[in-house]
Amino acid sequence: MDKGEQLRLFPVWDNPIEDLVFGFFAEGESTQLEYKSAKGGFPDSFWETYSAFANTEGGIIILGVREKDYRLYVDGLSEQQMQQYRRNFFDTSHNRNKISHNLLNDDDVKVLPIPEQEGAYLLAFQVPRARPEQMPVYKGADMFTGTFKRNDAGDYRCDRDAVRRMVGDSNPSSPSDSKILRNFTLADLDTQSLQQYRQLMATRKPDHPWLVLDAKLFLQKLGAWRKDRSSGIEGVTLAGLVMFGKTEAINDPDAAPAFFLDYQEILTQEAALRWTDRIYPDGTWEANLFQFYQRVWPRLSAGLPRPFQLVNGTRQDETPAHVALRESFVNALIHADYTAVGNLTVTRRLTAFEFKNPGTLLISQRQYYEGGTSVCRNKALQKMFMLIGRAEQAGSGSGKIVAGWQSAQWQRPYLELKDQPDQVILVLNMESVLPEDVLKRLGKLFGNKAAEFFGHELQVLSLAVQESQVTNQRLQYFLDLHRVDISLLLKQLCQDGFLVPSGKGRGTVYVLPEVYPNKILIGENFNKAPASGENLDTSGENLDTSGENLDTSGENLDTSGGSNMSTTRSNSQKRFKTPQAILNFVSNKYETAEAIGEAVGRSVTYLKNEILPKMVTDGSLLLLHPHKKNHPAQAYKANANQNNMDV
Repeated sequence: MDKGEQLRLFPVWDNPIEDLVFGFFAEGESTQLEYKSAKGGFPDSFWETYSAFANTEGGIIILGVREKDYRLYVDGLSEQQMQQYRRNFFDTSHNRNKISHNLLNDDDVKVLPIPEQEGAYLLAFQVPRARPEQMPVYKGADMFTGTFKRNDAGDYRCDRDAVRRMVGDSNPSSPSDSKILRNFTLADLDTQSLQQYRQLMATRKPDHPWLVLDAKLFLQKLGAWRKDRSSGIEGVTLAGLVMFGKTEAINDPDAAPAFFLDYQEILTQEAALRWTDRIYPDGTWEANLFQFYQRVWPRLSAGLPRPFQLVNGTRQDETPAHVALRESFVNALIHADYTAVGNLTVTRRLTAFEFKNPGTLLISQRQYYEGGTSVCRNKALQKMFMLIGRAEQAGSGSGKIVAGWQSAQWQRPYLELKDQPDQVILVLNMESVLPEDVLKRLGKLFGNKAAEFFGHELQVLSLAVQESQVTNQRLQYFLDLHRVDISLLLKQLCQDGFLVPSGKGRGTVYVLPEVYPNKILIGENFNKAPASGENLDTSGENLDTSGENLDTSGENLDTSGGSNMSTTRSNSQKRFKTPQAILNFVSNKYETAEAIGEAVGRSVTYLKNEILPKMVTDGSLLLLHPHKKNHPAQAYKANANQNNMDV
């Protein structure tokens, strides 16, 4: 597998670590990159980040440099010091009182010279995502106090319930849905659901030998009833109850008290209308997985076009997109963690489908997009859906989702992982990658030049039209490119005058030149944007140079250890009242919270927690993605109909 393919979405493995370090270096810390100063010795906080990366998506830890305000401060440590730290790591990594698992070998830890900084070295650690059976990876001797995970804000300590769920997922021979529920009987199962399931199975495989068995033996074959040979205990399993159970039995405190199935149709653009139709446990049906599937799938599939096709002379109403949609739905049902807090929610919108299920992903996001890897949390549920032809086992499910959706020329499926509580979200957007109206707009904007656009640059500019802006992070879900290659592509589009950058570092967003006329820019961190047709000066601070080698000019890197290098804001910025400054900045186009923070001199955390939600609520700001407030490409624009505000 070549480098470009391996690093398609979520880098970092099977690449020269030097390329990864210096490719990431200019972009600053992220969910997969952490800088740590080592001036005072090997930092103890290293092991928290090591645990967090191993329990999440993996990542790179770099000792010998720290980041502050988008600037990098190098310790200037010698090669001899770094070699000593390297030996310290391997000595300590085998101490089980310090860390539960050593996941690294010699090739994963390297001492690297800093380009053009003679005598200054870094120590880079390439930490992989741990396998499910190795989780949790924890610091110290107590997993309940030493287990960490990674999110956008950095490392966070997992609570006891999260650790217990990781332990439960760590034994593939004992899946969580095989748990025998004591004191539950056949009377807790819905007879009608079981009969309907048998009928479906008989339709697909009329000669199947299990169909003639009595209820208990049939359930045993499915994994819905189990006997523990060592203890002699037998009874309904968690899988059997959530698949065929009665609502009250499923929600019993000794079963799955948080179990809640919710289907929402939102086939309107009216913000005041929460949904146009809904299926949820309202007392009119037994709210188990089988009944939920039977009720919801016809509603979901009705949202897809059914073009007439002939395959070997036979009419085919089901397209690859239908297969992708069904796989997405069933995957949400069989991979959910029914011991975790949170609803299983399926949403159908005018132009998208969204699946949310509680729990974590048992494979990496990269493995999900590549397909071919199958690690199932609920093997009995998977078996039950397979027997009626609704599920896959060979790991091809995610591959069918991606391929089926792209066959319709729709945007790549978007997978998002959330934590606290754990949640997996899959969005299938029915917006075309290259809709005709977007191509016409590019032609109007750039004239004859638009006919020369192709490949990745055409996809970038198309997304910029559809979403008003693009960012490196957002493009990682649409392009089969490494994040560094995306940065170089964005830089080239800026140099050619097709995009204009705004912001700095990770907060940089890119917009079409037409967005900038009469733009009010705030503070010294923003250069005057060029008018359409002018050459773009790429020497200023606005241009994101992520992907280049380490900049040693002093713009991004300070080697003096200097506290005097901290970023300062202009007096004019300080005089602005924050809400009014935000309105000025977003008066003509949508901006991300990161770009707004850079413009008005306030932290992103403060803006997201204290300012932006209030301005959205009072109508001062409009959301680029109003139906998904936590959308990764969320941006804000001033509401032209609101003249005054008070936050």
